[in-house]
Amino acid sequence: MPRYDITEAYLFDSYARNEADEESDVDICIECGDSITLFSLGGPGVALEAALGRSVDVVCGSNSFHPRAQQRYLKDRNLLYAKS
Repeated sequence: MPRYDITEAYLFDSYARNEADEESDVDICIECGDSITLFSLGGPGVALEAALGRSVDVVCGSNSFHPRAQQRYLKDRNLLYAKS
């Protein structure tokens, strides 16, 4: 994921809680460097959808969550990638 200036990526929601079913999408939260824009977020999402064969929702930054949703996100998230 260095190609997208992503510093961390987390799986959250139903897949992170092992509650996903055949209709579940994959929810990913990415922490980004300064060079990523809202428009460029589509790149990682499209690449992940192609690789996984299912719908992927990408959120940029854990601060974009409503406070209640952020608490649940912080509790349930699973680290997928960390820039070294």
